[in-house]
Amino acid sequence: MSPGLIRSAVVLAGGRSSRLGGTPKAGLHYRGRTLLDSTVSAVRSAGVEAVAVVGPADVSSLLAANARVLLTREEPPFGGPVAGIWAGIEALPDREGLTAVLACDMPAAEVLIQQLQAAAQVPRPAAVDGFIAVDGGRVQPLAALYRTSALRSALSRAQAEGRLENASVFSLIASLDMVRVEVPPGCTADVDNWAAARTIGITEAADAPG
Repeated sequence: MSPGLIRSAVVLAGGRSSRLGGTPKAGLHYRGRTLLDSTVSAVRSAGVEAVAVVGPADVSSLLAANARVLLTREEPPFGGPVAGIWAGIEALPDREGLTAVLACDMPAAEVLIQQLQAAAQVPRPAAVDGFIAVDGGRVQPLAALYRTSALRSALSRAQAEGRLENASVFSLIASLDMVRVEVPPGCTADVDNWAAARTIGITEAADAPG
């Protein structure tokens, strides 16, 4: 098996969306589909076999009928991205290869995955722990591919030390040897507020869970 093969993905869709007045990001519409469905479609297009969506149970209504995802929830709910990644990894089969970790609110997820996948397929003299997007100088840990075994080990250490809830993703991956991948400007643009949504071209929200 190629070490650059993406075998699984964790898509985080469990935030409070407080700066959107509580409207879930996952249910916002972009080019005729929800952001969550677009993100799942992007990783499927890359040949990903197993996808865990972390969020409330009713996010399933935001996905296409044939989405074939594993639904799970971080503990406690709204426990932050590290808790979400832990829940997603625990729901997925333990396979060698790479796991994509993505926030659900990046409309350019397909381009992003293509850029990261291309970097992962470049031969390297030594093994690395993953590939992380850098957009306009900003490192994006929720737009990355991680060697699954390395990510599981980092999460297990954090869990044993009680460092899952409301923890920084940067602290989780601090010990990992990550290759920084420059992606096209705006490739990781996400939806933090309604102004950002309008800039990206998001103009409506689906009937989504609260």
